[in-house]
Amino acid sequence: MGDFRERGRPARALAAADWGSGLSPLAQGRVHEDHLTHLLFVQSGGAMCAFRPVADSIGLDMLVRTAEEDRALGVQVKGAFVDGERSAIHVHVSEATFRPDADRFLVALGFIPRDLRPVPCVWVIRMDEVERMAEPHGGYYQLALDPVRGDDFAPWRFPLDEAARPFEAALRVLKSAGRGVALPTGREAVARVLGARP
Repeated sequence: MGDFRERGRPARALAAADWGSGLSPLAQGRVHEDHLTHLLFVQSGGAMCAFRPVADSIGLDMLVRTAEEDRALGVQVKGAFVDGERSAIHVHVSEATFRPDADRFLVALGFIPRDLRPVPCVWVIRMDEVERMAEPHGGYYQLALDPVRGDDFAPWRFPLDEAARPFEAALRVLKSAGRGVALPTGREAVARVLGARP
């Protein structure tokens, strides 16, 4: 192991059991953002990339685009550290920075610190759909996402190895039709754009 340093002192590496309580909320968020960035890059064969702001002050964690496109998709990444792959993913989106734009997406992921592995699915929900599906409470839009059962958010749940598909479909529609058109949201709409079964 390398000599990790924090504030001039050697820092110990976290054991798997420490990940849930040993990482700050900011660090946990970075785990989810890095994971999504890597998924998009690998699954698109290097064509898709993410650009991140220096500071997240407007509820925008990254812009996703390909090298050929002159348009990008705004993404807010949310996630949770959970006990197992059947555990619900609870996410909170601040009303203060919430923008129900049709070219922005909420992406929700789960991570199982005990096993150091991700939950095997991802939710990709257009922001105006989030506004329609989730009621604000206490300053936040709150979503409880079930990775197994057919809850209200099941149409936006994709297998982890298909995380790039909704972005590929949205970018394809943007390229052909331009802004102002409804971007595909949900498995069925993505499948129609990409010409495959949902």
